[in-house]
Amino acid sequence: METRLRLTDRFVASVNTPPGDYRDTVTPGLALRVRSSGHKSFVLRGRFPSEPATFTRRTLARVGEITLEEARAKARGWLELMRKGIDPRAEEDRQRAREQTNRVNNFEFVAREFIRIHVANLARPKDTARVIERQFISRWGPRPIVEIQPSDIKRAIRTVSESGPYAGYTAFACIRSLFHWAVANDFGLSASSNPVLGLKATALIGKERAHRQRTLADKELRAVWEACNQMGYPFGDLIKLLLLTGQRRDEIANLNWDEIDLAKRQILIPASR
Repeated sequence: METRLRLTDRFVASVNTPPGDYRDTVTPGLALRVRSSGHKSFVLRGRFPSEPATFTRRTLARVGEITLEEARAKARGWLELMRKGIDPRAEEDRQRAREQTNRVNNFEFVAREFIRIHVANLARPKDTARVIERQFISRWGPRPIVEIQPSDIKRAIRTVSESGPYAGYTAFACIRSLFHWAVANDFGLSASSNPVLGLKATALIGKERAHRQRTLADKELRAVWEACNQMGYPFGDLIKLLLLTGQRRDEIANLNWDEIDLAKRQILIPASR
């Protein structure tokens, strides 16, 4: 049996017989389907793109799972997809797949993969991993990486920069590298959705300035060297290395043995640091 009428919440809740389709006069194609068993569901009738030769009905949802107004909204959404030649069921499958990918690819998962696969091959992986852990995983851990916005990056970098511009520049370099890597390795991001795209460290932090005011004269260097001899290990030797290498204090203070090549008399500090 088929009946046309304006569906109401009261009618949907009360009707049990006779079985058949009760077509809604408000939303084209929408119907309440009642079976002889008493089972009721909202259906959409039409020619779907995957089956254009036949006029079929597809279930939107069971009565009770969604309301009448929600069924009307869903039916309108399906009709709009059909007008574009998109099959609603296939689109829902794609949407579920995207949502599943987003749930799996939360920021913490992607960041730890970045640390495990990419950062592990850098000269100083522990420092980079520490920045990502403390400054970013702690902020965004469970969030899908595709939901991280440029505004999130800006807030994080500005907060880090409050402890000093060098910390801000280091954090920005780490997060920029992470997102570029995520785009290249299929974690749901595209180049156009990369949140660091177009962001500049100087705009967020300010122009990086050298802290040194002047260069020591030879006489002054000799005096510092003699003072280091008197000071002895460890600080005297540390300052000597600073003089010889021109590196920052923490670069020398935090050196590991695997960053020192005694045979070649080299310290393996990345140029970018």
